[in-house]
Amino acid sequence: MTLMPVVDYLLVLLRRWWLVVLPVIAVIGLTIATYAAPGTAWQSKMSLQIGLPPEPSLSEYSYDGHYNWLASEYLTRGIADLLNTSVFAENVAARLTAAGLTISAGQVQAAIARDYRGTLVTVFVTDNDPAIVTQMSDAITADLATNASQYFPQLRNSKTAPFQRLDKPAPYPIATNLRNRFEIPARLLIALLAGIVLALTAHLFDPVVHGRRELGRVGLSVMGEIPKAK
Repeated sequence: MTLMPVVDYLLVLLRRWWLVVLPVIAVIGLTIATYAAPGTAWQSKMSLQIGLPPEPSLSEYSYDGHYNWLASEYLTRGIADLLNTSVFAENVAARLTAAGLTISAGQVQAAIARDYRGTLVTVFVTDNDPAIVTQMSDAITADLATNASQYFPQLRNSKTAPFQRLDKPAPYPIATNLRNRFEIPARLLIALLAGIVLALTAHLFDPVVHGRRELGRVGLSVMGEIPKAK
């Protein structure tokens, strides 16, 4: 079985154009019926400087505070990992609920992203409501300050919070994500490809000869052609 020339494929699609556009029309109708404009997303960036208070100077092992800095870096990684846990999200959600904002732990966990370097943890909080972003950011720092010794038993004898917040959460609008930008064009492209496949499949099972080009492909000579009646 030989492949048809490109022109023949185009003729097939032109002949069955309605099969090509039918899935596209269906997707457009479904999109119009179910479309909801994405809301503006808001995000805050909050920096936490992690640090442990200096221990009593013991010259035989202190090495100019080297171990204190090293422990602070370990704690930085620990807090960064803690921010992604469900236990922390549940505690933050409970704190927000007690303040009058009903929110699930799953929503809290999905809203938090973080990065860290050295002894600095950067926390990103994202939501469609800037007020919730601010409340959640405050609840995060409050929970870390209150429950740090519960998350890290090594801090039970510490009388101060193991971090300092360097900036206040200031929500700002962020760009729409790539999924929202390309979802509709991707739907239309898939529908168009489905229509093309549908038209070619219909041609494959069509027993009717539609022109001398199709007879020529199977090796038959055409002696004459009766034109369509006008």
